[in-house]
Formats: sequence, structure tokens, C-alpha cells
Amino acid sequence: MSNLPQKPSINSNQAEFEFKDMQLKVGDKLLLNIRSNLYITCCSNNGNSCMVTLIGYVPNKSLLVTMPKPEQHGELPLIPGDQFLVRLFSGQYAFSFTVFVDSIVKKPLHYIHLSFPTKILGQIIRKSRRIRTQIQATVNELSSPLVITNLSITGAEVRTQVNLGGSGTTLSLSFQIEFEEKNISIQLQSIIRSVRMTPDDDELSSYGIEFIDLQPEQTFALRSFIHQELVRNPVQII
Repeated sequence: MSNLPQKPSINSNQAEFEFKDMQLKVGDKLLLNIRSNLYITCCSNNGNSCMVTLIGYVPNKSLLVTMPKPEQHGELPLIPGDQFLVRLFSGQYAFSFTVFVDSIVKKPLHYIHLSFPTKILGQIIRKSRRIRTQIQATVNELSSPLVITNLSITGAEVRTQVNLGGSGTTLSLSFQIEFEEKNISIQLQSIIRSVRMTPDDDELSSYGIEFIDLQPEQTFALRSFIHQELVRNPVQII
């Protein structure tokens, strides 16, 4: 996406893009927040937004996506006219746009026709962008406190009084992030890349860890959270 045309700025953080700039392809994952005509939020039964898959599109007419999983959909059925806020990441860009449910097809496959987006906003998200955090976490089966002090989509820094091991040690890290006022639970596999004592407390060790074997949903959750924090709290950027 290095050849994306320069777009007029919407604000200091975002610019407006055309549909082709997103370079969408069949199989891409889309993150949806859905609000029904009755103003009852759907797809939040488990505190998460919905993840769906793009199965096709007709330019200027319709997007076709899979139905959300039953456990994400909640009790209220989707109906034509329901509004979606769609987020996706392509290359180094985070995109968002609003669409509506045009129709729901149940046979022979269950999928949704969405209206074609007319206004697409985007913002560059560098892969290495890291933000300061104070996120409580647990690692493996240990019950001792652990704090994630900075976070990116590829890794994190954690501080603890517990000996987590040396460089090359694998860890299972569990924590929660708040995205759009919802708590999202995340469990990631990671590997220690560096260890050092913190300069302000000789009882604390600082571990640089790299995330490994990330699933698409996990990458999406991390990117969404970091993108949210970049917009809300730019002073936290490292």
C-alpha cells in the first residue's frame, strides 16, 4: 500500500480513502459493531465485537459477509436496516466505515448483504507502534502480580517480582483490554527476548516478550485496542 494516493485530511489523525485503497479480498476478516433499529447492541453477548469474513462484493452495490457466530450474535436477530460500524486492517492502515444490512440470506448458505460503503476513513498504524500501558496480567499458572507496561501488536514489556525465566523461555500470557467500553479477554503465547532489572526498583524485573502464533482474532483485538489508544491518548505513544 505504499502507492496509496494522498488524501485530503479529515482531521489530524485520519484521512478519507476510496474503496479500492483497502485492497479487500475474499477471506479478509472484518470487525463489526452492530446497533439494531431498536438501539439494542448486538454482537456483544460475550463482551466482544463480531468477527466475520468477507465472501465477496459488487462494486457500488453490496458487500457479502458471513453471519456472526451464534455465541457473538446475542438473542436479538439482525434485520434489514441494522447499522454496522466496520473496522479492518490492511497493510499499515486501519480503516473504518458505516454500512447497513440490506438483506439476510439463509439458503443455501447463511450470509449477509451489506450496503456498499460511501465514506471510508483510514489511519496509518505502523507495525512497531508501541503504547504505554498499566495492564494487570497473569502468566502461565502463576498467581503473582504482573504488569504490562507497554504493548504493541508484536510484543510487550512486562514487570514482575517473579522469575519468569531467561531469554527463550515460552510463556502463556493472559490479560484483559478495554475496547469501546467492553472488556476483551486475551490469552497469548509468547517468548522472552530480554531480561533486565528496573532502574527504580531492584526487586522488579522487566521482561521484553514477543508474541508468537497469533490468531487473526488476537491480532485484530490488539490492533483495535492500540488504534483506539493512539486516538484517545496520543501521549501514551512510545
